[in-house]
Amino acid sequence: MYTLVKKARFVVALLTIVSLSLLVSCAPGLESLGLVGLAHAKTATIAAPARYSSNNHAPTQKQRTAPYENPRSKGISLSILQATPVVSDTSGYHITINLQATNTALPEGTVQVAINAGYTFVSRTDMQNWAQGQSRIPTLQILGSVKTSSLAAGTSTKVQFDIPADNPALKSIWHWGPKPLSITYYSQNYSRYKSISSFLTRSNVGLHATDAPTMKLTAVMPMLTQTQYSIKSDIPQHIYNIDSLLQTSKNNTHHILQQADLANKHAKLQTIADSNTLQAARLLFLPSAYMQRAGFDISAYADEHNREAYSSAGIAQSVWSAKNSQAIVKNTNNETAPQSYAWQTGGRWTLEALEQAKRNGYDTVLSTDEFDSSASQFALRNGIYDIETPAGNVRVLASQAVLSTLANGNPTDNEAVGEHTRAGRINRLVAQSAFYHMEQPYLPRHILVTFSQHTSVSDIDATMSALEQSPWLSLSDLKSMAQTQQETLPYWKRNNIMRSIPHSSAISAATAQTRRKALNDLSHHRNNTLRFVNHILDYRAATKAITTEGDAQALAKQTAQTRSVLNVKIWKKYVLHLYDSIALHDLVNRSIQKSTESTSTRFTRALLSGIRIIAPHDITAVSETASMPVTISNNYRYPVQVYLSADTHAMEIVTNRKTLVNIPANSETQVTLPLRITTSTHTKVTFVLEDRQHHAFSQPQGTLITSTLQINDKSGTIIIIFAFMLGLLGLWRQFHRKKDPDE
Repeated sequence: MYTLVKKARFVVALLTIVSLSLLVSCAPGLESLGLVGLAHAKTATIAAPARYSSNNHAPTQKQRTAPYENPRSKGISLSILQATPVVSDTSGYHITINLQATNTALPEGTVQVAINAGYTFVSRTDMQNWAQGQSRIPTLQILGSVKTSSLAAGTSTKVQFDIPADNPALKSIWHWGPKPLSITYYSQNYSRYKSISSFLTRSNVGLHATDAPTMKLTAVMPMLTQTQYSIKSDIPQHIYNIDSLLQTSKNNTHHILQQADLANKHAKLQTIADSNTLQAARLLFLPSAYMQRAGFDISAYADEHNREAYSSAGIAQSVWSAKNSQAIVKNTNNETAPQSYAWQTGGRWTLEALEQAKRNGYDTVLSTDEFDSSASQFALRNGIYDIETPAGNVRVLASQAVLSTLANGNPTDNEAVGEHTRAGRINRLVAQSAFYHMEQPYLPRHILVTFSQHTSVSDIDATMSALEQSPWLSLSDLKSMAQTQQETLPYWKRNNIMRSIPHSSAISAATAQTRRKALNDLSHHRNNTLRFVNHILDYRAATKAITTEGDAQALAKQTAQTRSVLNVKIWKKYVLHLYDSIALHDLVNRSIQKSTESTSTRFTRALLSGIRIIAPHDITAVSETASMPVTISNNYRYPVQVYLSADTHAMEIVTNRKTLVNIPANSETQVTLPLRITTSTHTKVTFVLEDRQHHAFSQPQGTLITSTLQINDKSGTIIIIFAFMLGLLGLWRQFHRKKDPDE
């Protein structure tokens, strides 16, 4: 009987302790009960930070809905500034919390950090609900609490916790993996409180855990930025290496150089680079792989179903092919280039897009979003898919959606308040990867994490540091993942995957319309370029061994080329090659800068303005015939043949309407146009240059012509009238005179 009473008292006492602990966790107003311990902490009051700092990213478009907020929590902001991503048996736990009074003052209170050491998350939904504050998991083990002073509205204070490794709460964790972590503020009078949820991840180091094989993870950082060719007021005539004209902004160059330094810091960080980006940054760097040139959007190309529109714009398939990417690298580095993979830069990978990638030489593509819509419904598996297309098999390396979202500085949901800072996102990322490793049934897994080209270097650095500290992960290279051998799936599984892959690129109608307009503009500019090389350059004159050495005009203009033979056909080839390269970058950049003048526009304007009219000054004619000198200048090293069109806009003054003119290289040719004047008048003659197909290509030039025949015309008229009157008088006298009697 005594034993039963003793057991009953023990059960009652245990239930009382658990109940009080639960109350402390859920309604932290029971500090007076002595259940809250104090941890070593440092506090500092600072001004309120901006809403979105480098560690505090704005929610994405799909996360606009604000979560419900308890009235007692309004005006209170809690965020994680720093935290130990992976806890081992010797690391202890260190976390820094920012407490901010946003719009109302906060009274004195306490910040408390607690965990549930014995809890194991059972599903992804379980973890997501906890992250969003929608789960009632009790956090019974108090890691520490710190008293805070009152805060004025708009100010904040940092609270730092340094939990030693021998802390009882930490040592009570018997199983490795993610654990619920709560961070709570409550005022002394319990009228104000707020709590956010995060994760503490305990590694298997120092625990009696089964040694399971590590999970392979490949993290890929793209080195891609906006680049373009430098075209100013004239066309470079020594363009045998057109990539030397590539440039990018100082900020973009700085970002690329930082990425290269980061890749050297983290040996397992994989890089996939655009060769043009490296050239524009003047960076000698060997990435893990190369992507399609300029990050060309293959999904948009497949959506268009109009190969001719791209070709007429100067963007042939060969421009963004895998072969072209390899050739650029070999020409630059004179060494064997890494493999080329197609990188997702815009629309999602559809079956049509995969087919186009395969036809253009890409056997492997990388997907930056969840390629398989059914992937989140089952236990984690390899992010590797072998897709059969009409052009052949394509291997798709698909990024893991949750991990990649967090790695790129975005919370999994706007209601996951603990993930609004970098440290909070790292907590979730590490915890999520540990959960994936523990998912059953266990199979060898190789997952992919992709960074965005816009992700900050500091975010990537923090992510890689956390992944490197995770002993359940084995960071692998991109080549190994691409070459992973997989068992052939049964027919029904392949059908399921084909139904799950994207059937739409998700490119908006407005974006597609902008792209079509850009293609039309590029096609128009390329037609102008073709007119120049086909109907303006004088190939017959240029086929001779022409040099400007000793030429008087060339010497005077300091453009003489000693012992230089001009090959116009080679220059024609490079002019078209330069334009096609410009067109590719213009199309890619159009979605980034819609308001600026395109480089293709500047290129064609500069190309055609190299041949110009030097119009004469105003002309005064004093006779019925006159001459008008017009000078045509050719700034190119190659002879040209054009038509000079002159229009007087008057019948009284006429001249030759069209005159064929040959202008030697780097020279000026003067054309003398005859004028025929029938009366006194004045008019403006307009000059325009035309190609040999009689299409105008220059800006109109004008000259005023004035005839001074007014006095001569009046005198002649008077004389004629006077002579006519005399004739009439003579006739009258002849018929009316009387005969002399002597006759």
